[in-house]
Amino acid sequence: MAEYETFTGLYWHGNKSTITSFDTGGSEIKRSLIDKYFSIETTGNKFCIGYFDPETGSRARCPNTAIILQHESQVPQCTVCTQKNRGTFIAKTGRVTTERDRNLLKYKHVVYLASFGDQSDIKVGVARQSRYSDRIHEQGAAAAVVIAYAPEGVAARGIERIVSERLSIRQSIRYQEKLRNILDNDNKEAVYNQLRLCQKRIAQALPSQNIVYDDFIFTSPDYRIQKSAIDKVIHFIDKLDHISYISGWTIGVLGKIALFYTSGACYAINTKILEGREMRIQTRTDTTVGKVFGIHTKKIAINRQQGLF
Repeated sequence: MAEYETFTGLYWHGNKSTITSFDTGGSEIKRSLIDKYFSIETTGNKFCIGYFDPETGSRARCPNTAIILQHESQVPQCTVCTQKNRGTFIAKTGRVTTERDRNLLKYKHVVYLASFGDQSDIKVGVARQSRYSDRIHEQGAAAAVVIAYAPEGVAARGIERIVSERLSIRQSIRYQEKLRNILDNDNKEAVYNQLRLCQKRIAQALPSQNIVYDDFIFTSPDYRIQKSAIDKVIHFIDKLDHISYISGWTIGVLGKIALFYTSGACYAINTKILEGREMRIQTRTDTTVGKVFGIHTKKIAINRQQGLF
C-alpha cells in the first residue's frame, strides 16, 4: 500500500504539468497525470505545504511540519511559511514593505492579454517576463499575447490597472467559465484574431502606453484535453469531506484543474483544494474501474456553440 504524502500543488514548467508532494521523510515527489489512471485517498489531516525558495527555485518543506487546523483550512501554509512566501505575491498588489520585496519587483515584467476560447471574455494580467509562459499555462488560457513591457512589477501593475479600468477588460476568469468553454479553445486563428482586435482597441484608447502585440503563444494543445470523453456536463468538485476518495482516467489538465473520467462521467477538480492534504497518491497506466466518494460537485453545462471568428 502506498505511503502517505502531503500534496503541495500542480505546477507548469514549459508546456508540461506535474503534481508535487512531500513524503513522510520530507523528500519532494513529482508526477505527471497525463494519460494515466490515478487515485487519491485523503485522511482528513492537513499540513503546511512549505514555501517556494527563490534561491533554489524549488519548494522547501515547512521547518515545523505545521498542522493546519480546521478553521484555517482555506490557507495551506502556516504563518512562518506564509511570511517566507509573501514576496512572490507583491506584484499582485504593488505593496512593498521589505528590501526583499523590492528585489523581487526589480525583475522585468510583462502585461498580457489571455483568451480562454473565442466565446469567453479576455483578461488582462501581469507576469514576470521569465515566467510568462508558465503563468499562462497555470491559468488554463487557450492563448495569450504580450501587450506591454515594464522594467519592474509596480509599473506593470499600473499599466494593467489602466487597461482594465479604461476598457472594462477583466482581470480574472472564473474556473466555471474556463470549463464551460473547454470545447471552444482549440482554434488558433480564432483566438489570435480575438486577441489582435482587443489589442488594437487598447492601442487606440491608450496611445501613450506603447502598446505592442508580441510573443503570441497558443497553449491549448498542451492541456491534452480528450474532448471525446466530455459530454454535456462536467461535474466540478468544489469541496471534499475530511475522508474522500477520487480515482479515474486523466483526460486533461487545464491550468490548475485536473479532468478525469470515471463511472461514465467527466469530473474536474481544482487542485488548489487538495493543497496541504495528507493522502495516498497512486498513478499507473493500466485502466482500472474508477470511483469517487466524499466529494461535493456542481454541474457545469458545456458550451457547444460555434465561436464568432
